[in-house]
Amino acid sequence: MKNISVVLTFLMVQTVLLSAQSAPVPSVTVVEHNYLRYPSLNPVNAINVTLHDNGSGMTAAIEKAESDPSWNCLSPDFYTVAIVDKSLKILQTVPVKRIIPQGYDTLTKNSGYTNCDTYRDRTGNNYGNPGSVELILAHEVDNGSLIQVSLYYDKAKTKLLGKSDGTLTLKSSQSYSVSATPQAAPNESLTNGNNRDVGQLIITAADNNLLQHKLFSQLGASKWPLNAYVKSNDLFSTDENDAKSAFSALLGAQSGIFPRWYSPLYLEQGIQGNQTASNLSAVTNLGIKSSIPWIWSEGRLDNHVVALPLPPDVNLVGVYTYRINQLVTKKSPLLSKNDFTLNPSLSWKSITLPWSCTVLDWVNQYKGADQGKSCLGTEVDLGGWYLPNDTKVKTFEPYGDVSILLPLSGLNFASKLFPYITSGDPTKMQIRVKYAESVNAANNYAKSHQWTYGLEAMFAK
Repeated sequence: MKNISVVLTFLMVQTVLLSAQSAPVPSVTVVEHNYLRYPSLNPVNAINVTLHDNGSGMTAAIEKAESDPSWNCLSPDFYTVAIVDKSLKILQTVPVKRIIPQGYDTLTKNSGYTNCDTYRDRTGNNYGNPGSVELILAHEVDNGSLIQVSLYYDKAKTKLLGKSDGTLTLKSSQSYSVSATPQAAPNESLTNGNNRDVGQLIITAADNNLLQHKLFSQLGASKWPLNAYVKSNDLFSTDENDAKSAFSALLGAQSGIFPRWYSPLYLEQGIQGNQTASNLSAVTNLGIKSSIPWIWSEGRLDNHVVALPLPPDVNLVGVYTYRINQLVTKKSPLLSKNDFTLNPSLSWKSITLPWSCTVLDWVNQYKGADQGKSCLGTEVDLGGWYLPNDTKVKTFEPYGDVSILLPLSGLNFASKLFPYITSGDPTKMQIRVKYAESVNAANNYAKSHQWTYGLEAMFAK
């Protein structure tokens, strides 16, 4: 009898172990949720992850995870987002920069959720709390990529809590964008040495994914290890001698060099000059861009005064310039016909001022649930031109600008005057006030400094 009891016990243990091993991993429901990062037009990839029970045992798995006080569904440490192939082989992992729970107010930073748990309603059904979260990805993911999301019990990611089926195909990544900003430039610097008030029009346009078009798709471009794009950045002035006037058209290709960190290497070829083409150059750019690792996204730099949830973008580019025409004035010395410059820069476009939300609410007399409709945004650009070959100008020319942005949707009178361009999407039209200490590479590094103010209209798809 004793031997039989031992055998039965052994069989029961084996049965339990086999049952545990064969228990299916809960299926996680995921959908794409992309949007534009305000106040810039930079696209953000986001994935909505459902945490309530969908019949696969997700709620039970979350109840088990709750026994560990360190577990938190609002921490990126417990998630993996991977680009996979049809066999679910991981091709690349995409860092998660931030997690926003369902019901989170991005303006007031008030969500009501500090961790993840479960609750049972009056009918006895179990649900996750919050019911879903938004995973904000660290960088844009190409159209057509297959995505699999995995959720873990531990930060080491050795114990799988649940995962998606790997069939989510990203489709709504931004492709092209256009913006136009008519602005006033008081006391603008001119290339003839004078100053005067002028009007300016800034136009930017970009197609960020040329390879998604039908012609390239037929050539199998989706399998190419790079992305191609075209972009233009122009400033036209009411005075042809405006030191800021410029046009630039570039065709480029880029490819990531690190599988786990957004750092694309890019090559661009184009042409640039001032609006009369008295300065005209062919340019070749070879550069690398990336994002600074960001550790304060939920701390000291994400509060009620200033919100900096996403890191600045850094860029280092070497520029070969072949000068076709040069503007000859007393203040514009001739530069080398064949020239090389180095251009480091930093751009910070995801800055919000949460205190301004309350001010705008008061101005618009919003109450209760209507609060937090709009906030002031800020953009900062810093950089410099290192000119080792041009002894006629300073070896290093720094530049920088800072902008304050106010969406027209944040003003009651604007919403009444322009219902179409202000409804639903704050990035359609905004007021931009900017101070710049600028260096214009398209105009022999002409320098100027001033305030400008204008109305910026934007479109992206």
